[in-house]
Amino acid sequence: MQAQEDKYKYLRLLSEKYPTCRSVYAELIHLNGVLSLPKPTEHFINPSQDELVSI
Repeated sequence: MQAQEDKYKYLRLLSEKYPTCRSVYAELIHLNGVLSLPKPTEHFINPSQDELVSI
């Protein structure tokens, strides 16, 4: 029974943040777009050689 209550608690919180189907779809489209963006380049400096390395 606790799992069922947790499920409804989670759904209630989501319904407060996304009250309409349109807002849910808009958020899903936004998140899908963010996930498809290329990963940014990370720069690391090797302290022993003071050399910039891009990964």
